[in-house]
Amino acid sequence: MVKIEKKLNKFGFAYSGMTVVRVKGRIDWKLDKVNVSKQKNVMYALTYKNKVFYLCETKRELSKRLQGYKTPSKNKGQQSTNNKVHTHMLKYNPVKVFYKQIKEKEELINSNATERLLSEIMNR
Repeated sequence: MVKIEKKLNKFGFAYSGMTVVRVKGRIDWKLDKVNVSKQKNVMYALTYKNKVFYLCETKRELSKRLQGYKTPSKNKGQQSTNNKVHTHMLKYNPVKVFYKQIKEKEELINSNATERLLSEIMNR
């Protein structure tokens, strides 16, 4: 198991079975575990090699959230995060997606908690 996977596992993350790949200049993904893509209320980490380059949470289905990165709006002002992550996904190949089910509403959509978690993952 790769070092970053071990770190993420310690914080309750599991490999989603989703690997984002670049195919002919476009983003696509491979799904090994179909049921995971339908998970809602998750924190997810996008990794490349041995680094987490994006950590966030969503109330939506994981696959639908990732769709926003696959085909972001051309209006960069409205979807700047989607466009930034899309650019990283084109650059980094392959990108593995890890997820953690969030059970408590207070834990979801809390940027301070996300920042602390990312800091802890990167410093261990």
